[in-house]
Amino acid sequence: MNSIVILDYFQVCQKIKRIAYQIYEATSDRKEVFLVGSSANGYFIAKEIAGELSSISPQKITVFSLITEYSFGKVSVQSEVSEQTYARGTVVIVDDVLNSGIKMAYCIRYVLNTSVYQIKTAVLIDRDHKKFPVKVDFKGLSLATTLQENVKVTFDKRNYKVELYSSD
Repeated sequence: MNSIVILDYFQVCQKIKRIAYQIYEATSDRKEVFLVGSSANGYFIAKEIAGELSSISPQKITVFSLITEYSFGKVSVQSEVSEQTYARGTVVIVDDVLNSGIKMAYCIRYVLNTSVYQIKTAVLIDRDHKKFPVKVDFKGLSLATTLQENVKVTFDKRNYKVELYSSD
């Protein structure tokens, strides 16, 4: 399997910082923003964005995760916080890679069970192979890939990287 490094540590950090600025610009009228990681990597990115946001914004930034599980073709979503926590708030659902949009769509559906003020989406990599009509509001990189290629995002201490794997 061949791999190509698409983003190195400094480029990933730069993309996260830019996403943080874009989120602040879009939500500056709100006192609080909820960053919701839709996976382990999504949660990690949400925490990184929160760190950047807290340095540029007076807003209260709350980070939590949504746990998505796949079982027999069905997706279930659970949260570590109650729905009342982010009710009437601005929620940004964060993930590392958006491929088909299935996981993001289920996360949006889960958050819509409350009376949120606004839902935005942020991803580090948008692969643009959507099966569901999910719009990405903030993205680090749009990457044109084939269905035979895979994108892997790694967060090891100071060795963040995004790799493209080809089965050719």
